[in-house]
Amino acid sequence: MIKAGIIGATGYAGQELVRLLLQHKDVDIVWYGSRSYVDQKFSSVFGNVFKIVEDICKGDDLEKLAEEADVIFTATPQGYLAGVLTESVLSKAKVIDLSADYRIKDVATYEKWYGIKHKSPQFIDEAVYGLCELNRDKVKKARLVANPGCYPTCSTLSIYPLAKAGLIDMSTLIIDAKSGTSGAGRGAKVPNLYCEVNENIKAYGVATHRHTPEIEEQLGCASGGQVTLNFTPHLIPMNRGILITAYASYKEGVTEEQIRKAYEDAYKDEYFVRVLEPGVCPETKWVEGSNFVDVNVKVDERTHRVIMMGAMDKITKGAAGQAVQNMNIMFGLSEQEGLRLRSEERRVGKEFMAASAQAGIKYQGRTDMALVYTKEPAVFAGTFTTNVVKAAPVQWDKSLLEKKQKVHAVVLNSGIANACTGEEGKELNRYMASVVAKNLQVQTEEVLTASTGVIGMQLAKEPLKKGADLLKENLGDNVEKGHDAAKAIMTTDTVSKEAGVSFEAEGTTIHVGGMSKGS
Repeated sequence: MIKAGIIGATGYAGQELVRLLLQHKDVDIVWYGSRSYVDQKFSSVFGNVFKIVEDICKGDDLEKLAEEADVIFTATPQGYLAGVLTESVLSKAKVIDLSADYRIKDVATYEKWYGIKHKSPQFIDEAVYGLCELNRDKVKKARLVANPGCYPTCSTLSIYPLAKAGLIDMSTLIIDAKSGTSGAGRGAKVPNLYCEVNENIKAYGVATHRHTPEIEEQLGCASGGQVTLNFTPHLIPMNRGILITAYASYKEGVTEEQIRKAYEDAYKDEYFVRVLEPGVCPETKWVEGSNFVDVNVKVDERTHRVIMMGAMDKITKGAAGQAVQNMNIMFGLSEQEGLRLRSEERRVGKEFMAASAQAGIKYQGRTDMALVYTKEPAVFAGTFTTNVVKAAPVQWDKSLLEKKQKVHAVVLNSGIANACTGEEGKELNRYMASVVAKNLQVQTEEVLTASTGVIGMQLAKEPLKKGADLLKENLGDNVEKGHDAAKAIMTTDTVSKEAGVSFEAEGTTIHVGGMSKGS
């Protein structure tokens, strides 16, 4: 087990760290540090962990904590860690700092924007900027990680693909940001009182916000040049969300296809960055409580500008979630460990496997076929539409149910519903089941089918065969395979729909998982 200690455990970011680490299977929290609540039970500060956490709050003795912990999280005000960090601490424990003390590489810039003197600049060069999607190779080897700020995380990930590809004029970049009140911390401040914030929105830190140089530095690294930009944050009556809307002129000759492709290429392998479907604007409620960042882009040909958008939970991906993600990388664990929703952890049951494939059915060029498979034949049940006209897959599955047929698999495609396609549709549906069955070495009647998407269009054999072969290659029983399968059946959805639950029945643990589509 990894022994973790938290300094600043009773702040908002610290509380979120506790929540995430308590559900992490490889971590044991050994230190709940809080200057304000020393010797008080942690559960007396946060009642949600009553009878879950029995520990008392300890102080902020970093040297002593380094003797007890493998990793130390410092969720503290600017200047704290810089004032106490020593080589002795770093020789004993890895440190992930959630403040700005080691984010900015130029000491003078840090001191100018934060108004304090940096007390340990000797560690700045060593510190790795922990934006996982961009620096994971460096994070793997790090002793000291500077966990990025909330605004810089969302801003950088929303703009990075176009900055890196050189498709926009960086001198025209403007960032408009909206944030909930948790970013101001738990301290009592008049501007953050309910009556001040409720039914109100206001700009703050105009032209002076301390995250500006951090954003400029990271986008400068991406674009290969110095970046100067306008960054204006706004406070809105919401707890945890951040919404970024950024604007820049795109370079002559750049096409919308190039812009879109830059995002797809940059984030195709990134679990926690979701590039939404064209035309869909990110919303904070879609990422609340999660480590996801939803991004999208829109080209405005009339003004020759591109609008870059991002939504994120500022306490999770903007602070504690990203810190846990960094810890996972530093200790060689799966980046998603401790950061998945409970339903995500059970997407693929122990006896089941899943896969996704890009068969070419969808015009968007996304994954569009999915497979769920079990080696042992399974009993199945179903509810079916009462419409007079029933799609070919509905007729096929209903006939197998009536025969009390056991099955090994269900294959699903998204893009064409195979409804209102007559006898040819039935033939193509059987073909889809047969090519999958052949690859799995089972009978055609042991494969259920499902199709969703455009009504009245015929499926084509070529992509079905291609998809069936890819599904066989991609089949696996891990969490990611189940998640990918759920994404493959999306049509007008903006997020995949998945659920899971476990319960005890007659001494046996039963796991039930599911996925669906629908806007």
